[in-house]
Amino acid sequence: FSPLVPQGFRCLITPRQYIDIRRCASAITGSGTGEQQHTLTNEVPLSKVAESSQTPKSRPPVKVHVIAHRGASGSIPDHTLESYRAAFLEGADWIEIDVQRTADGHLVVNHDIDLGDVTDVADWEWARPLRRRIRAPSEDGERAVMEGWMVSKLTLEQIKELRVRRSDQFGNRSKEHDLIYEIPTLAETCDFVQKMSDSEKCLRMDQCMTKEEWLEHRNRYVLKFGRCRPNPDVGLYIETKRPAWYRSIGLPLEEKLVETVDASSFKGPVIIQSFEEDSLKRMQELKPEWKQVKLLTKEDIDISIESDCLDKMMKDFAALGIDGIGPDKSSILPDPTSPPE
Repeated sequence: FSPLVPQGFRCLITPRQYIDIRRCASAITGSGTGEQQHTLTNEVPLSKVAESSQTPKSRPPVKVHVIAHRGASGSIPDHTLESYRAAFLEGADWIEIDVQRTADGHLVVNHDIDLGDVTDVADWEWARPLRRRIRAPSEDGERAVMEGWMVSKLTLEQIKELRVRRSDQFGNRSKEHDLIYEIPTLAETCDFVQKMSDSEKCLRMDQCMTKEEWLEHRNRYVLKFGRCRPNPDVGLYIETKRPAWYRSIGLPLEEKLVETVDASSFKGPVIIQSFEEDSLKRMQELKPEWKQVKLLTKEDIDISIESDCLDKMMKDFAALGIDGIGPDKSSILPDPTSPPE
């Protein structure tokens, strides 16, 4: 398993790192007993975790990657080109995007299959007859039955008329950038990220720096400006959203995703993530060189722990060729919004 690291709503790590972190968190917060945790992981007693985790022999150094979840979603509305631009300028190593498919077969980037909460679709007269109540089963823990304006029921031309706004679930975030930006297609996103990457690479070449000199330059940049210099080797971290449901309505995601990325100008690394194993298997057959991450809900983790099969689940993932996992943060810390000091 390749070491992967935290992002907005999920923590992307290796299975062994997950077990270590969970046990350390339990020790700090006082949840669970040492005996219970020892039985759970078949590792050293809980009292020894903090001590052993600090020794040089315990683990090799882990390279930390910064993953921009939905772009710079803390300051700019999710999944807009401007959000990706801000994330790139802040030094993200990966830009995380979610793909949906339109009625006429295009891939667009948006987290929700319903556009009602994140766009101004309800304000358009032409859109009112397109409101639907559907059942879209998924393995991501989100509701299956919903009513609204589904990406799969709108054409790309219709979606391009809409403007993105903050979801109501983020009421504490600024609305300053609402109703300015449109929903990008996957093709537009790929080309946009590559263009930013190329501009940074040109700067590096213009200054005649080796890669090592460039990394040192980035370190000095951080110390001077308090943020990281853009990474010219930025990658795309793509999630297939409800892929089985999309396939059931005749709009499969995987083949179109590979076709779109390959046809774009994007030349950087790609990681595919999904809650659904079948989607990862399909992507592995289509594009085996792309890394894969299996996303896990808190319920997935809790069930595996209660049935004492967490290690077996991780071994099964490894046997499938999956490179990492993305467990829900709340399965590692009781309250991710208030981690222990």
